[in-house]
Amino acid sequence: MPSTTRVIVAVLVAGCGGSANGVDANGNGADGPATADGSAPDASTPRPDAAACPDFVAAMPEFHDSFMADDAPLRIGVRAFRGTDNTGDLLVAAFDETQTETGVDFDPVFETAPAHLELWWNVNADLIPQMQFATISGSLNLTYACPTGVAGTLTGGVFQQVTPGGNDLAGARVDGGCMVTVPSLTFVIGDACP
Repeated sequence: MPSTTRVIVAVLVAGCGGSANGVDANGNGADGPATADGSAPDASTPRPDAAACPDFVAAMPEFHDSFMADDAPLRIGVRAFRGTDNTGDLLVAAFDETQTETGVDFDPVFETAPAHLELWWNVNADLIPQMQFATISGSLNLTYACPTGVAGTLTGGVFQQVTPGGNDLAGARVDGGCMVTVPSLTFVIGDACP
């Protein structure tokens, strides 16, 4: 993301407030905070212990501020939320406005789909998530997707740990990395299309 966008994200994450949403519908939380020095671990290192993988997305996340970033035709919507483990997290919707259809179900596999979602877990002050995840399966239906905003519903979503790529979006899947399942997620980022 451009540097001006990074500043906005920092303000959004810092402005999420200190209240937790509690635990998810199954009573699950995650394994804990970032490293003691605030640095992010090497995302390319596989996580051999499934218990060390975060379970941070609430059944109905309480979303906070959002904004849209413009790098036409790629559009990026960001929505801050507080994870069930009290971390500052981001939902990122990335889409190509020239190829993304609305009102239809499609599989949002991040390497091939015209639109996908990402979860950035435990974002620190330098805007580095401790772990980053991108959709690898599910059914995504976008209500609208334009330069001013994006909204939709993800059903049966599976996110896999990824390395950061260009513009801080998903790079490559982390072999043996963590997975996050999200049975259903409805989101609105930015403003409705004109």
